[in-house]
Amino acid sequence: MYHILIPGRNDSISVDPVRFKEQMLSLKSAGYTSITKEELLAHLETNAPLPDKSVLITFDDGYISNYTIPFPILKELNMKASIYVIASRIFETNGGTAGEYEKFSWQQARAMTGTMSIQSHTWDSHSKQPDFQQQDRGLITSRLFTDNKLETQQESEDRTFTDLYTAKNTIEKNVGTEVVAISYPYGEYTADTIRLAKKTGYKMAFTIHTGTNTQNSSPFELKRITADGMYSGQELIQLIESD
Repeated sequence: MYHILIPGRNDSISVDPVRFKEQMLSLKSAGYTSITKEELLAHLETNAPLPDKSVLITFDDGYISNYTIPFPILKELNMKASIYVIASRIFETNGGTAGEYEKFSWQQARAMTGTMSIQSHTWDSHSKQPDFQQQDRGLITSRLFTDNKLETQQESEDRTFTDLYTAKNTIEKNVGTEVVAISYPYGEYTADTIRLAKKTGYKMAFTIHTGTNTQNSSPFELKRITADGMYSGQELIQLIESD
């Protein structure tokens, strides 16, 4: 799991471009094959075979640096990845927010087709609001308390369904490829979230629970390993192989 690439910054969210390429080269040298979300889904649903050392590379949020840095590196190395975008924050030719946190455009998303698959990180639910206990909760995991009124369960489900549906359809319309996967904002989800994601047409979902997956893993509770920028390529391999 990656997020943003920033020169000179290595932490749990940010990875320096040189470190990122080191990690990718280490995966290749260790015999890992980068697979697509479709290959993983087929394995989960029908036990379709995968290479012995398979890895799915994911990016959350849709930062412009995903286009400028990992895309050419992965293309050069003939590797694949998936990017989970907050669809309301992607525009046709302008990424919106300025600076390093800018998002890539739909035009750039289409250019990445074949190497980077664009998937859902919701339409506009990557934020938190107070619930009835005034605790900050993810928008697709709870009934929200606004204007001194608590949402009904039906209102909450309708809002969540609309968000997930809008994200999926907006990406498909603008990129031209099918959306089958979602990454939960903040990794938060409930049984209702899973049910609504299935109803919307998603077939798999990613959490931020640490670990690897097997053929018996729940398609809507898939684990990931944070590719911390502090890890050398070899340290990342050791972490993967220790799970």
